[in-house]
Amino acid sequence: MKKTIISALSLITVVLLSACNHETQLENKTEKLHPKKNETMKVSKEGTSQNKGADNIEKYMSEEKLNSINSSGDKLTFKSDKLFKGGIIYNQNLKQNGVVTGTLTVTLSTNKIPSNLFEGYKVKKLTTHNYMLLIEKNIDIVTLTKKLKNHEAIENIEISVDYSPIETHY
Repeated sequence: MKKTIISALSLITVVLLSACNHETQLENKTEKLHPKKNETMKVSKEGTSQNKGADNIEKYMSEEKLNSINSSGDKLTFKSDKLFKGGIIYNQNLKQNGVVTGTLTVTLSTNKIPSNLFEGYKVKKLTTHNYMLLIEKNIDIVTLTKKLKNHEAIENIEISVDYSPIETHY
């Protein structure tokens, strides 16, 4: 009888130790997939990201004040009050940082540009309804985009973003 109890206790101990070991392995895998908020992302010289955990998304998204703007269905977030040419954004859909190029692609619902719509800006016709609007460095893209979206002739506005490695920009 004593032998059976000792064998049963030994078996229970082995099962519990095995379960604890399995739980620790699961926690380690989870930490690799979801990094802690205080971990930072390292960018190598080749432009590929090497993380201590997975991505730096959680840290970026935990910032106190982020502003955002929609661009052709993509939500772009940024840390400053205004968004200028050369500003760094984070694309929520692509989960990637990028640099604003200073170009807007504007889709019109008409074949002709309404008078005074693009006054003061360099405009290039791309297709029948699409135009490229070139923005100077000192123009707030958020303010301009909001102004343009209120115009009845505009269907869509896309903010051009360069997603190549940031260290290649400068």
